Amino acid sequence: MKRVPFLLTVCALCLVVSSCFDKKEETAAKEETAAVPATTVKTATLTERDFTEFLVLKGTVEAKNKASVASRVAGTIKEVLVETGENVKAGQILFTIDDASFQDKVGVAAATVVSQTAGVEVAKAQIEKAQANFHKASLDVERFRRLYEKKTASSNELETYTLRYESAKADLALATANLTTQEAQVELTKASLGLCQKELDDCVIRSPLDGSVSSRLHDPGEEVARKDTILTIVDTTVLRAVASIPAEYYDAIQPGKTSILITQEGTDKSRSVLVSDKSPVIEQGLRTFELRAEFSNDGEVKFVPGALISIAVEMKHSHGLGVDISVPVRRTAGMLLYTVENGKAKAIPVETGISQDGMVEVSAEGLTTELPIIVEGQYMIQDGDAVKVQ
Repeated sequence: MKRVPFLLTVCALCLVVSSCFDKKEETAAKEETAAVPATTVKTATLTERDFTEFLVLKGTVEAKNKASVASRVAGTIKEVLVETGENVKAGQILFTIDDASFQDKVGVAAATVVSQTAGVEVAKAQIEKAQANFHKASLDVERFRRLYEKKTASSNELETYTLRYESAKADLALATANLTTQEAQVELTKASLGLCQKELDDCVIRSPLDGSVSSRLHDPGEEVARKDTILTIVDTTVLRAVASIPAEYYDAIQPGKTSILITQEGTDKSRSVLVSDKSPVIEQGLRTFELRAEFSNDGEVKFVPGALISIAVEMKHSHGLGVDISVPVRRTAGMLLYTVENGKAKAIPVETGISQDGMVEVSAEGLTTELPIIVEGQYMIQDGDAVKVQ
């Protein structure tokens, strides 16, 4: 019976000891929790907006209409009436070639036409004379043929008049051929006169288009050959953006539909235009094709032909939620956004899309413009960590 109080005493001691250990563990847990302070973060909401994906290329701006104005005749430059940078109108005289020798050629050819025309008149008179002789010879031979048949004229007389008839006939044919030759010579000389006159006219060179003088290669007094370029005229009112693009995008470029943003390098000049056309073939060696976008160079923003440009081709467009590109965190599980729930960080796996203007498109179930997203401090936390919103 003495053993029962002893056992009760032992059990009571065990309970006391167990209670002490539980309190120590609870205290240790509280101390451990107190040792890891909540991470301070900032939150912001997502932005709903349009996103556009661009393919960025390098290209050039060129004038749609330009002309290298060359001398049409060989000779000495007499005058150059425009300077580099000067605006000109279509039909305006640009330069002249010394035309003295060309005037001489025109004068000689014109005089020859007059002389040969007189020869044509002489040939016509000869035909009239030959026709009269032939007519008389025809009557005579016919008359003596009837007399010979009546035995009132001899065979010698008929033969004489027959020979006269044949001679008159030959003279008429010769006179006719001579007139044809004379007329052909007149036409040939008139053609030569026309060429000489054209050369004389070509000594005055006019602008083929409205534009500006972009270069001047020769000065008065210089000898130039036919087809030597003297001036270059550029119409800066209508330009084309030109760039080579990888073959893989051929089907994606639709003339009249695909929009591009062009920016002149080193400036803030930019504008959006539509692709006007593309190469019908892909270059086999480079595996590229050319796109061209024609536009009017009007308004306050004017581009310079020949300038390098950056071309952003609009490839894809979407509408969704976006956040600053620095906010999503890449973890082993993928891209994450963090929100705050009951004082703790909650990870949200997201899919990222188009990046534009420093923002990235994000999508996930449950994302809204009202959901607070951690935008500062997200790289210092894990899912479930205590956070404190600043």
